[in-house]
Amino acid sequence: MALHRHSMAKQLAESETWLAGTLESLGEAVITTDRDDHIKSMNTLAQDLTGVDREDAIGLKLDHVYHISRDQVPTLDNSSQTLCCLTSRQGRSSYVDETVSPIRDNLGHIVGKVLVFKDITERKKAEDNLRKSQARYSNLFHNSGEGILLLSPSGRILDANDRLLELFGYEQSEIHKLTAENLFPEEVRGMSD
Repeated sequence: MALHRHSMAKQLAESETWLAGTLESLGEAVITTDRDDHIKSMNTLAQDLTGVDREDAIGLKLDHVYHISRDQVPTLDNSSQTLCCLTSRQGRSSYVDETVSPIRDNLGHIVGKVLVFKDITERKKAEDNLRKSQARYSNLFHNSGEGILLLSPSGRILDANDRLLELFGYEQSEIHKLTAENLFPEEVRGMSD
């Protein structure tokens, strides 16, 4: 009986080591809680992003460690997304993607939750820079005193600014049905010679 208990304890210890190693190997921060939102475990990435030592966090309520604010922001495709901003104990802010899933026992009862989050601050900065660049391009394109045409490699008109439409007497809805050859037949034929 004692040998069986020892074998079970060894298997349990190995299983816990395996689980801890798995959580540490993930490229994402992970915090688990019990059903009352008390932290049961967290990996090193979670510790780094929250600024709270794992030993200090165990047993604390999640909202004492995970300080998050959520805002609706525009995306590159002009829709919106919920942006999560995590503030560490030291006051450092990081944008994060987060997923929260229930932890269930073998009967299907919720016994806690797992919070998985990833620092996306650099991606968010790149998206903001791209959005600003697109706005500058759009402003230059649409407000230029010169007629500007954007063509596909095959010569199909993808876009034209207001000045070009004014010069040629087309509406935006009409211009997209044309090719460069329709507007500049001599020049296009000369390019292919």
